[in-house]
Amino acid sequence: MQSDTTLGTFGTDQASILGQINVPIYDGGTAASQTRQAKEMASQSRLVLEQVRNQSRTAVASAWVSNEGTKIALTAAESEVRAAGVALQGVRREAAGGSGQRSTSSTRSRI
Repeated sequence: MQSDTTLGTFGTDQASILGQINVPIYDGGTAASQTRQAKEMASQSRLVLEQVRNQSRTAVASAWVSNEGTKIALTAAESEVRAAGVALQGVRREAAGGSGQRSTSSTRSRI
């Protein structure tokens, strides 16, 4: 409040603000429940992701072992083919030489 003593009048300033806010005082735990649910879903998603990662690692390891086994089997089969080729050449040379019978170097003992 202001006063001017020379004029003898009084002046007043007034202002007012009017507003309305609607905030529920109690929401029945909905916000907390939704937060817990979101956290639980995120946790489940992480578990599923970890399970898929583990399955992928297992599948990769299994495929690697299978691949290595196949390489070994292929090498063995190639060796067998080479040995069979050498044996075939020996039989052909025998046949071409006219030997007629193949001999063995093992000795049998008679009882």
